[in-house]
Amino acid sequence: MEKLSSYTQSIEFESEVSRYITSFDEKIQINYRLAKGTRYAIFDLYSLRESEKFSWPAKTAVDIKLNLSYNSINRVLQRFTFFLEEHDVAKLIIIYKDGTSVDSLREYVKSFKYAEKFTVYDFESFKSEFELPENIDTDKYIANTPIDIIEKAKQDMSSHKYTLFLGAGVSMDAKLPGWTQLLESLLKQDGDMPYQNMNEANANAISEIFSNSAIITGRYVFDGYKKTMKANGEKQ
Repeated sequence: MEKLSSYTQSIEFESEVSRYITSFDEKIQINYRLAKGTRYAIFDLYSLRESEKFSWPAKTAVDIKLNLSYNSINRVLQRFTFFLEEHDVAKLIIIYKDGTSVDSLREYVKSFKYAEKFTVYDFESFKSEFELPENIDTDKYIANTPIDIIEKAKQDMSSHKYTLFLGAGVSMDAKLPGWTQLLESLLKQDGDMPYQNMNEANANAISEIFSNSAIITGRYVFDGYKKTMKANGEKQ
């Protein structure tokens, strides 16, 4: 429950910051996917053009963090270094809520190779520097923020052709065997398969020997089939 709570807080904070920034400049993109060759990154916010409101150059990316420390800044840098080097990111803004003091983080960033392209803000200092006019209602921008995770996942799946890797249990409602049952059936195959003399008692005994580990049992089955294919002159 604690992890879920932290995740929810992170999403809510990301939405809050996104609403705030896009209320200044509606043309800043939310959850922008940038791809180059086999490399890609998804930025929480990305400005394709120069933003006069923030004095940001074109190709400014914003990464939003609920918590920020020296280690997490290093991870951000590792994720985005390629795009900094390729000049697809001219400036990287990191905005966070809690963590190490912003003065310490800014001092730490000075040692980075691309220090001139980095700016770190805690959200309160960001709001102090870029204060919204009183007549702007940030709630109207809520539709543009990443609140509906399921809908976003559906859109990403359809546009980026992701592949799902699912466990055997997903198909059990369709009366297909689970992983354990599948391994047992492979152990008890008839004919010229490697374990043609195996019966249910033997299969259970093997599982017990392997501490009922599906991974180890699976390797045992795989090795047996490889040996049989090799003996029969089949390609592996």
